[in-house]
Amino acid sequence: MRESSTSNALLNPGCSPIGRATAGRGLNASDEIVTAHPYGNKGKQLRDILGKKGYPLGEEMMQKATEGTIREVTYWWPRPGTDTPLEKISYYTKVGDQICGVGYYKG
Repeated sequence: MRESSTSNALLNPGCSPIGRATAGRGLNASDEIVTAHPYGNKGKQLRDILGKKGYPLGEEMMQKATEGTIREVTYWWPRPGTDTPLEKISYYTKVGDQICGVGYYKG
C-alpha cells in the first residue's frame, strides 16, 4: 500500500466516483458494513473481503482510512462478468462515518 497525495478531486463528498474510475463503494466505519457497492458486496463485513489472491484489502481499509487523506491499495479482482483476476488499484478515504473508495483495473 502506498499513501497518495492525490487531491480530493478523485472523490466527491458524497462518496460517489467521478472521472474514469470503475464504480464507487462506501461503508459505515462504525459497524464495518458495506453500504454501497455495485457488484454484490453491499451488506457484507468489509473485514471479510479479500482480494482474489488472498490480500486482506478490507482489513487494510478499515485500519488505515483517515479523514483528509486519500490512500491507495493494490490487489487482484475480476472485472464484472468475468472470473479472471486482474490487478486493481483503489483509492479510499474516510468521510464522516463512511469509508469511501473508487478503483480502476490496470491494463
